[in-house]
Amino acid sequence: MKRSYKRVLFVGLIAGCLAFSTGCSKVELDYHNGLAVYEKHGKMGAVDEKKKTVIPFEYDLLGTFDEDVTWMEKSGKYGLVDKNGMVVVAPQYDSIGSLDEDIVRVEKNGLFGFIDKKGNVVVDLTYEVADDVFYDGLACVAIADGNYRKFGFISPKGEMVIEPKWDVAKHFGEGLAPVAVRTNYTLQWGYIDTTGEIVIPLQYSKASAFSEELAAVKMKRTDAGEQGWVYIDTNGNIVLAEKGKAFWRDVTPFHEGYAWISTTLNDVTAFINKNGELTFPKSGRSIAKRAVSDFVNGYAQIDPHYYINATHYIDTQGNLFEEAPDSATRPHSEWSEDDVWLDYSNAEHARVVASLYSSSSSSSSTSSSTSSSSSTKKNTCGYCGRSFDITSADGKSITRRHLCTKCYSVYNALKDYR
Repeated sequence: MKRSYKRVLFVGLIAGCLAFSTGCSKVELDYHNGLAVYEKHGKMGAVDEKKKTVIPFEYDLLGTFDEDVTWMEKSGKYGLVDKNGMVVVAPQYDSIGSLDEDIVRVEKNGLFGFIDKKGNVVVDLTYEVADDVFYDGLACVAIADGNYRKFGFISPKGEMVIEPKWDVAKHFGEGLAPVAVRTNYTLQWGYIDTTGEIVIPLQYSKASAFSEELAAVKMKRTDAGEQGWVYIDTNGNIVLAEKGKAFWRDVTPFHEGYAWISTTLNDVTAFINKNGELTFPKSGRSIAKRAVSDFVNGYAQIDPHYYINATHYIDTQGNLFEEAPDSATRPHSEWSEDDVWLDYSNAEHARVVASLYSSSSSSSSTSSSTSSSSSTKKNTCGYCGRSFDITSADGKSITRRHLCTKCYSVYNALKDYR
């Protein structure tokens, strides 16, 4: 299955085209599948197009109805409710995943499994780590192995397709998945196919999942004399690399033909195309990696906190916009799922995250913050500093753990280093 970038949209007060009075102020409603979700008197519910309440306003959080069911949160527990207001799964899980698949990842007491959209358990909650989405028909999972973990891959039916023998693994892309073995606390990365066979040898110090037929890997550049990032194809051939003694010290996966890179050559941070050519921004300006999202429909969002004098959107020509043009679909605000951008692949970084997470449990003021405006509330991750709508998956994660989903997943995957 090709990697999906669809995200469940979450709303508090939503911009739309129909004005509706809540009794104290007017908000504009956005309808999905005939229902508009919004907040009233501190609780969330939904009304139909005749403004009749269909989902009672009793939930702390509620997802939009992009399908016939959506997730809800009540008193810190998550469940499912259908578009008629019927509770399909009572609030009982500590977290709940994307509804893009036929089965949904759930968490209870620190263990993960999967349920169907009727609430039936399809995959027992036995895994310490589990992918939210099945990539190429497989989800990466991890089981306890003494003080460490072993990673493998399961099918949507819960069958263990690739036995858990890898010290670390990431999701599939283009039919290949990055996997690693640990030797003296050092990880060596390579790639396996969907049968579990090694097709690209374990020879890299770091590796990302394939995206648009390319993957970023970190290796020793003999010409540069240091470790640097390059891009390989699905046969393991290096197809993009910085020239001469310069090297890319940081990269992101390709999306819509562009990837962000940081090079030692003149200390440039910018986007490259698939020919390896620097494209934008133009000379004199740089974009920090955490400042920009993936490109979606030709536009990426920019976080102005990390980009001086930045506006909110950038196109593939490097032009800046206060808002995405009306003719373009707004890009999602999620940053890249690949953890290349947030590089925790060694013990020291893992200890930093683990330390931050431990301290954040007792003091949210040092690790996360909540900001609000007239239309939306945001949570800020205590580690990476990114802000998310409080009702999004990342916003919920920050509320519970003081870390966004990416920082928490990396912490969770590498906490055996502590």
